[in-house]
Amino acid sequence: MNPFQELLQGLAEEIGIPIQGDNSDSCALLVSDHLMVQVELAKSGEQVILGAHLGELVPGKYREELLKRALKENGRSYPHLGILGYSAPANQLALFDQMRLSVLNGEVLGQLFQIFVEKALAWQSAIRDSAYPEEISLPEPDETFVIR
Repeated sequence: MNPFQELLQGLAEEIGIPIQGDNSDSCALLVSDHLMVQVELAKSGEQVILGAHLGELVPGKYREELLKRALKENGRSYPHLGILGYSAPANQLALFDQMRLSVLNGEVLGQLFQIFVEKALAWQSAIRDSAYPEEISLPEPDETFVIR
C-alpha cells in the first residue's frame, strides 16, 4: 500500500465511511446529496489536493458580487482552508486546496477535510439560495494547520 492509500485509509477511519482510492490515486466522496469532494494525489506525488464544485453561477449581478466575496474570502488572514475559484468551462464556483503529503496523517486530514466540507457546504447552500455565505469561523492556527 502506498502512502496516499494509507492516508485514505486513515481518513476513512476518521470520518467513518469506507474509502477506496482508484489506480490513479484519487477518489470522489459524496458527503451530502449535492456535494462531491475529490481527494487526489498531485502528479508530483508530494501534495494531496481536495476539490469540489459548489454550484453553477448564472451570469449577472449576483455572480459578480459572489465572485467579489470569494476573492475577499481568499484574502482572509490565515487560516483559511480552501481557495475559491471560478471554473469558466463548468460555469461553477469551485473550492480547492492542497497540502503536503509528508506532514499528513489520517487524523490531521480528517480534521482538515471536515473544515473543508463545512466551508464547501456553506458556499454551496448560499449559491443554491442565490444568497451570500456567512463568514465561517475556523480554529486558531496551530501546528496542525501549518501544512502547506
